[in-house]
Amino acid sequence: MDNGKQLSNYLADMHDFVNFIQGIDIEKIKQAIGILDIKFKQLDNLEDNLDLFQYVSDNNHYEINNDFIVKILKQFDDNSINMEDVTTSNYSTINQSSCTHLKSYITSNIEDYIDNVFLKIDTNIQETEKTIIDLINNDKINDDLKMRIIKKQETKISDLNSIEEQEQWYMFLEQNKILVTWDNVSLYYNYNESLEKILVQYLSIKDNALELSKTKVGKSYCEKHAKFNRQILRDIMETNIFELHIYDKLVQNIGYWYFDLDISNLDEEKIALLVKHNNFQFESICFDTLKEHTASQHIALIERNINDYLDKFDDFQIDTDDAIRLLESENIALTIKKEIIEKIDFNLINNSQIAKLIYTYVDKTIIKSINYTKAMLKHLASLESRINLVVEQEEEFNEEELLDILRLLPEKYSKVSNLDGKQTVLNRTDYNQSLISLLDTRGFITKHKLDKANGIRLYIKRT
Repeated sequence: MDNGKQLSNYLADMHDFVNFIQGIDIEKIKQAIGILDIKFKQLDNLEDNLDLFQYVSDNNHYEINNDFIVKILKQFDDNSINMEDVTTSNYSTINQSSCTHLKSYITSNIEDYIDNVFLKIDTNIQETEKTIIDLINNDKINDDLKMRIIKKQETKISDLNSIEEQEQWYMFLEQNKILVTWDNVSLYYNYNESLEKILVQYLSIKDNALELSKTKVGKSYCEKHAKFNRQILRDIMETNIFELHIYDKLVQNIGYWYFDLDISNLDEEKIALLVKHNNFQFESICFDTLKEHTASQHIALIERNINDYLDKFDDFQIDTDDAIRLLESENIALTIKKEIIEKIDFNLINNSQIAKLIYTYVDKTIIKSINYTKAMLKHLASLESRINLVVEQEEEFNEEELLDILRLLPEKYSKVSNLDGKQTVLNRTDYNQSLISLLDTRGFITKHKLDKANGIRLYIKRT
């Protein structure tokens, strides 16, 4: 190392340089500083020699450190900056000052400033959005420092497009330093053309998902945000990668409904959320898809669209199990269940469970076809219900049909259909009394009377 450099370094480390040069012509001191190109690390008592201070400051004869920056701002700023802000938004405060030489010096040595000042002040976490954008867009700053800048700051940028290099967008999502909007999400999605890992991590942050859920993303939104890519909505709905509570927030305010969602990879709990948030069109294709991939969400789809279902009843192919679920549903009103029963294909009445439900909810004042009565009699488990059904529907039957109906009842009832003049005994119950009255009116019995053991003896007509 040459002697000049050694002397320069020695003087640069001299904190009491102001006292050291007392009595020496200041112009000669300035000339020596310039020739040796001294970069002072720290100078005490500069306010005692403002001429020297001005020269050192204006000609960049100091190392960029926070001590020097604070002294320069205090002495030379004319913009009345708040010095307290130097500790929380250092670079923003410097740029608001009138200290043009300082600003120019930092601009020319921006990485040194970032490394030695910006990042070393623990409290420097509230730089303005503009400052952060300017730093990240500065091609003289390496990516490692840019990531450290983003990581350190609490401030979030509003628009991902304000960052010129798209390759650097991931830094803001990875550190959660971008304002949570569907537009920013769409921008990043468009750049990567997929729901890649960093975007998924960003969306999986609880507060981010909650914030997105506050915005209705439908036709009106897309008209106002022409560049928004709707495909991301479908990709979110069709992926199983999110935890359930995050998925719920992400899909709950999507203002589009679909007929062709691919739900083959989704857990049923997530599919249930899509149904709950009306993401399916109410079409038979959606009903069939839900029935194929879930245990019960096809029924939930009908429950949420029950009035439309009555209008489109014939478009939906339901089976007996579906009918049972609809009639058992606590989410469907009794009046609606009655209407459903009036539309059900009698071929669905093929077990005791569906027969019991239908008889429970059916409007018993409505006379139906004989095929309905026959189907019900074959599957109703309750004898009382079967007898009552015959009495309720008898107006529909001619003599021969009523005889056919009686043949579907237990033997002590079916005997009447033989019309052979013999006798049969029925239990003395209200429902049997009603049937006996019907048989008497139709002329199938000649008389009846009380019998021992709480019975009623019927005398059958002979033909």
